[in-house]
Amino acid sequence: MTPATINWRDDTPHSETFDDYYFSSENGIEETNYVFLQRNELQQRWSCWQDNPGNVFTIAETGFGTGLNFLCAWQLWHQQNFNHSRLHFVSVDKYPLQRSDLTRAYKKWPILEPFCQELLNKYPPLVPGFHTIELAGGKIRLTLIFSDATKAYQEVQGRIDAWFLDGFTPSRNPDMWSPTLFHEIARLSYPGTTFSTFTAAGIVRKGLTGVGFNVNKLPGLGPKREICYGNFTKKTKHLSHLMHNQKPWFSGPVCYKTPGTAAIIGGGLAGASIARNLANRGWLVQVIEKHQKTAQEGSGNPTGITFTKLSQYNNPQNRFYQLAYLFSTPLLLELLNNSKFVRGKDWDLNGVIRLAYCEKERLEQIALVKSGLWPQDIAVPLSAKETTALIGFPCETPALLLKQGGWLRPADVVNSLLDHPNITLVCNTQLKELVQINTQVSSSTHHSKQPYWQLTLQKADTDTQLTSDIVILANSFGASTLKQTAHLPLRSVRGQVSYIPASEKSQKLKYALNYEGYTAPARDGSHCVGATFHPKAKHLTLQQEDHVTNLNNITAGLKSFADAINAEKMKNNPGLKGRVGFRCQTPDYLPMLGPVPCVDAFVEDYAPLRKGMLRDAMPLGKYHQGLYVSLAHGSRGITSAPYCAEILANIIMGDVIATDKQVLEALHPARFLIRDIKRRKI
Repeated sequence: MTPATINWRDDTPHSETFDDYYFSSENGIEETNYVFLQRNELQQRWSCWQDNPGNVFTIAETGFGTGLNFLCAWQLWHQQNFNHSRLHFVSVDKYPLQRSDLTRAYKKWPILEPFCQELLNKYPPLVPGFHTIELAGGKIRLTLIFSDATKAYQEVQGRIDAWFLDGFTPSRNPDMWSPTLFHEIARLSYPGTTFSTFTAAGIVRKGLTGVGFNVNKLPGLGPKREICYGNFTKKTKHLSHLMHNQKPWFSGPVCYKTPGTAAIIGGGLAGASIARNLANRGWLVQVIEKHQKTAQEGSGNPTGITFTKLSQYNNPQNRFYQLAYLFSTPLLLELLNNSKFVRGKDWDLNGVIRLAYCEKERLEQIALVKSGLWPQDIAVPLSAKETTALIGFPCETPALLLKQGGWLRPADVVNSLLDHPNITLVCNTQLKELVQINTQVSSSTHHSKQPYWQLTLQKADTDTQLTSDIVILANSFGASTLKQTAHLPLRSVRGQVSYIPASEKSQKLKYALNYEGYTAPARDGSHCVGATFHPKAKHLTLQQEDHVTNLNNITAGLKSFADAINAEKMKNNPGLKGRVGFRCQTPDYLPMLGPVPCVDAFVEDYAPLRKGMLRDAMPLGKYHQGLYVSLAHGSRGITSAPYCAEILANIIMGDVIATDKQVLEALHPARFLIRDIKRRKI
């Protein structure tokens, strides 16, 4: 990621790359109001806006720059005093400004100071991809996409209400104003979508007119001679078929613009995360948990660390885990800061130390730093001496300090997420059966009357019925017992953690350590050390050999700490305590997220894929309307679950989705079904 190269001229940022100013030094705010807010008629549209739960107004922009347009739109939205509606602002930047440059620029606008400060506090690290930021207590969502504008909007899915076509002038930045970009703008628009732009250049007017916009001109402000604005007039075509290279099987089902009732099966991190996300959007949520209390299975370890997959390669899998980490850790910090749990005693997000415990790991860390995908404001390389000074234990190897991460008790997170007036928790209750009432097979066509779900629940020996508009399965292997999701390839991986008694010396550890395994600071007199990885093992009892594996790993990772906990002695302690759990994973180690496909319809509709018959268009994917999954988060659920909850809520409600199309397809529940059809396995 290449940040913007800035020259400051009279305290106004000037781009070296494009030889142009980011905003007018004399009337930047006035220009934004005139060109973007007024020409899109935002005040008029918002003055008659229905302030209902689930209502979202979405603005998209082609050049974030200093964020001035966003800040002014946020200020105007704030003045409306909406209680329920949300503003979603989507913007892109190929060369984003660094936080230090934004800080300097914001000194020019004291009237925007509260908005500037909150944005600065949550401004993401400069890494490629989608960054969704929650502001103003959830009333504002900013999705910043650090990428080329055309490539970025090719990956965006959703619907835009107003366009701010900003960015440097076409004469200085001709690559951005391309026919492909105009096509994507039209794809994301609908009759009534408005646009405005600071330029009236012929290439812009011609490009917008050609894709269906009505274009008008007005005199500009200051040196801008003319600006243009208008609205989208082209009728949207609802296609029933697409060519195979357009992947019709991933076309989304009907969305729910108005919040209703949601039944979530599973009271772990995945279930609690989507419950809270939907509750914040106005849904009435029931969480059904089969155990006596929440967080008893994959989320049941006494301490977990917020580690993620570190990679020098920018592919969908690695991008998902990185963006999940960057989305979820600030959310977790805010959640725990506002909880009853004590920082430093019950949790801390002061960073995770990734030790270079072997030569391969050392070389991978060097390559990671050189790749630029993990800049030093999130992954700080440490020498052995620096690591020793930071953790207080002699270390002979370098390490990485992964900022924003740390250690916590997953159950504390789950219970904090479920603490919401729109959420009802029902424990000791098992889902036996799901039946869709008034069944309609869902595709992209809107149905005026939505079907709903009837759940048969068992508590003790009594069956009860529950109806709900939507159902979300976040119950790991429990999904395999239901006929609608029995086909999903869920795999069990046994893991064992060891509870190692803390010594006076080991209690000085304040950072989570990560190596071949992990070690957390002491809680309640012991360190949680883990975890083994046995894909084929099924036994529930603690195994001494697994305790030995965990202790050997910490010895190889940081011998001085292993000595502090008497690791050699502990290997021979038959009374060592711990916990056995079973991670739910998929064959490609990514979660499964999204709508549930109708298997029989997929097998019939996509039968030509078996024979490579790709010339004819194929029907859009058919799904069980209102049935979704968030499954198989494996060992990274602390950070993957909240991010998946945001993505799934976007899918359910038809919002602009908080990730790119490639990542979404990599997570999609239909991916294995399509793969098996292509391979002639079904």
